[in-house]
Amino acid sequence: MRKLAPVQEKDYRLPAICELENFIKLNKHLPGMPTAEQITKEGLDIEQIIVAQTKHIEELTLYLINIQIELDLLKQKINEK
Repeated sequence: MRKLAPVQEKDYRLPAICELENFIKLNKHLPGMPTAEQITKEGLDIEQIIVAQTKHIEELTLYLINIQIELDLLKQKINEK
């Protein structure tokens, strides 16, 4: 069984959104996910996909948490004025 990415570890570096955007623009898929061409040629490794999807779900959750923190800070600044 493949090891899940240590997304919740302190030393995990969450990619900046702009890095993720650039990767997707350049490669036409998410990092760690097989391309449509790879799937067509090699088939679909369900275990690989589940591991990659889990990592991306955890990263998305961290992005949402960061956005909520920023939103709360902005609301606080607005209310202080």
